[in-house]
Amino acid sequence: MILREGSKLVYHRLAWKEPFAPHLLQVLYEDDDMVALNKPSGLQVLPKGIFQQRTVLAQLQWKEWKMPPSSCSKRKNVQLHPVPVHRLGRGTSGLLLCAKTKLAKVQLASYFAEGAANAEKKRDGTEVGKERKISKFYRALVTGILEHDGVLSFPYSRL
Repeated sequence: MILREGSKLVYHRLAWKEPFAPHLLQVLYEDDDMVALNKPSGLQVLPKGIFQQRTVLAQLQWKEWKMPPSSCSKRKNVQLHPVPVHRLGRGTSGLLLCAKTKLAKVQLASYFAEGAANAEKKRDGTEVGKERKISKFYRALVTGILEHDGVLSFPYSRL
């Protein structure tokens, strides 16, 4: 249909139901600066695509946390809720660090960035984690028979 000048076009998008995602987040550690969560497989960390509400971030926003008092001089820049400082893929389970203060977010994020910057240097077999403040290690379940015990290497690796 050809619209005339001044016509209004209204589009009503049908509501969709987000696919099932796990919703239980186990707190493994918590202090005034950070929270360490056990993120289950199937739960997305940040909103993206068809997952907008069933995410770790949404759950962090809904839960009441013991946040440090904003009036405390040592605890400037307190956030309203913890925020993730790194990501784990939706299909990946594992430890997820979340910062309660802006200072903790910057510091923890820099530890991850430092590890990623040094990742290429560590392929020579020297001790992993010596230069890094935070390292990620992945375990995968594989099927079949491996000819040799040891580390599986993949053509693409991202920390």
